[in-house]
Amino acid sequence: MRDYTRDDATFDLRGELTRDPAWPPPIRDSSGSIVAGVSLSATRPYMPKDRMHALVPVMKAASKEISVKLEYQQE
Repeated sequence: MRDYTRDDATFDLRGELTRDPAWPPPIRDSSGSIVAGVSLSATRPYMPKDRMHALVPVMKAASKEISVKLEYQQE
């Protein structure tokens, strides 16, 4: 959880090749509360680990853009 809090993203690999990895960067409202998350999932044969890591900044940017529209202001 500390890594998730620090990075605002995580991977759910569950240790199985057929499971869907997903990471939900938080969407925050004007009070700073997490109200939703942006998630992306794919089976591992179609989403290699390096591609998953490369998409983290894209997912974080999307969540930040939505948060800003909800009047979230990062301190």
